[in-house]
Amino acid sequence: MRWIDGACIGLCALMVLPFMPAQAGPADGIPPQKAQEILQRMVDAARKLDYSGTYLYQRNDHVDTFELVHLVDEKGEAERRESLDGAPKLILADGDKVNAYFPDTKYIAWPRRSFNKLFPAFNIEPIADLLRNYQLRLLGMERVAGIETQVLALQPRDQLRYPYRFWIDPATGLAVKAALSSPHAPAQALEQFTFTSLRYDEVGRAQLKPRIPEVEFEKRYAQRSAPKVMPEMPGAWGVRNLPAGFRLVKSLMRWRGKQEMAQIFFSDGLANISVFVEPIDPEREPLQGLSVQDATRLYAKVLGEYQITVMGEAPESTIMQFAEAIYHKGAP
Repeated sequence: MRWIDGACIGLCALMVLPFMPAQAGPADGIPPQKAQEILQRMVDAARKLDYSGTYLYQRNDHVDTFELVHLVDEKGEAERRESLDGAPKLILADGDKVNAYFPDTKYIAWPRRSFNKLFPAFNIEPIADLLRNYQLRLLGMERVAGIETQVLALQPRDQLRYPYRFWIDPATGLAVKAALSSPHAPAQALEQFTFTSLRYDEVGRAQLKPRIPEVEFEKRYAQRSAPKVMPEMPGAWGVRNLPAGFRLVKSLMRWRGKQEMAQIFFSDGLANISVFVEPIDPEREPLQGLSVQDATRLYAKVLGEYQITVMGEAPESTIMQFAEAIYHKGAP
């Protein structure tokens, strides 16, 4: 996912889900109670297990490689994920704090809940709500990173969202691979994560040390401040007629230059939509219209004196519905 303020174009490589053809499976979905148990095990495995490895993030012809170390000890949950090629990208999580480095944004500090959907920890709770929008199906077995995995498909119940697939290690429940595809081309991956190596042992805090020099880390981190996190819409703004199945998650207030910008997060339990609201910059031409980058759709429009930009991994019609759902409470 990329920030509209031009800060981070590569965040998508760390945050999004992903598809790849697997064996055909039964047409009917898994009963809801069993589906909840399977998905809850996947969520718990990502949070509670110790593991380390290398994974690929693929979108069209572009591939990024990341090293991931995750552990849980007496100090709590901690992880490091760091790019192994291209421009340096780094996320360090320890307890409730997350520090991130990207080439454009330098260092930023966030609460952990802002990074709760990183592969393989797709925070898809509450699962019961998710299953109102998707149907879970088993699609056979497939070998990934030397592991004979069980392939799961989350098929949308409507046209407002994309289908997802997960390749699960049966022994642990961990997602070894995850993919997102277009409903119009189910055999073609729009975005995909795949572990190429994975270990569940010999994970320690010494492995959390970043490859990027710590002096650079501290220097850049000191220049950034965390955004203000709110559980509701920003005061002057409201939302109505949301696409079915989506709900407000939280809002962030942060600064872009001298202007305060709101970023409002919505989710259906799996698909994530961000709405950016900021005053129009008189020195820049406002964004308007629809653009597409891999699985990400972006729609921008002008509303009074404000720029509204909607971005997410969802069909164009869903993104445009969000743009129409946002309104200013003071507007006539």
